[in-house]
Amino acid sequence: MRRVVALLLLTLPLAHAAAMDFRVAGNQLVMSGLTGGDDLARLRELIPENPQIDTVILRDAPGGRIQTAQRLSEMIGERGWRTAVSGSCSSACVLIFLGGRERHFADGKPGNQTFIAIHTPIHGVERGDTWPPPRTTLPREQGAVIDWMMGRVGERGDRALLERGIANDHPHGYMYFFDHVRHRRPDGVSVFQCKGPEKKKIADCEKIPGKNALQAGLVTSEEIIKLNP
Repeated sequence: MRRVVALLLLTLPLAHAAAMDFRVAGNQLVMSGLTGGDDLARLRELIPENPQIDTVILRDAPGGRIQTAQRLSEMIGERGWRTAVSGSCSSACVLIFLGGRERHFADGKPGNQTFIAIHTPIHGVERGDTWPPPRTTLPREQGAVIDWMMGRVGERGDRALLERGIANDHPHGYMYFFDHVRHRRPDGVSVFQCKGPEKKKIADCEKIPGKNALQAGLVTSEEIIKLNP
């Protein structure tokens, strides 16, 4: 498991990832920002002091350190907490999100600003490395990521769709899954494949009709979680 998860590399330099912001609001733990630093130790300390927590809200979390995200996901899963996305959840945040026993979108931002974004494993592109890496093992790594994700989403997951999002070989390419319950476009599209070079995300990206985050297995319910004040 740890070997598989370690292949989910990030768009941001891992050594410079900052710690997340934690805020407890009733039964909810709101986690935002980049994953890293002492997040794991802080969560361990926070749990016994707040036994009422049963929901993690991931709010505007763009990614961060993979090892930390892995352990946070495991801790969430071990406790049977549900997870919800308010705003954006991209890259390693998706790993944390998939730890939830139940997974939802949440309010706090409009539906057209609320999304989950997945991408291919990448290797230090922001540090100026070549792409793809020399003697790349990218296809194997992409397969490992998909296998891990399918292990979390189960039979309800759309493997072909998730593979398509992970297989995009541009370092800045993402597949976006918007809150399809609150963001109702006239064309009904809520999933977009951005291959990387587009000048305008989402307007210039490929529309994927007939798909959504529930059908893909990323969220497990169309219930929108209300954020506590």
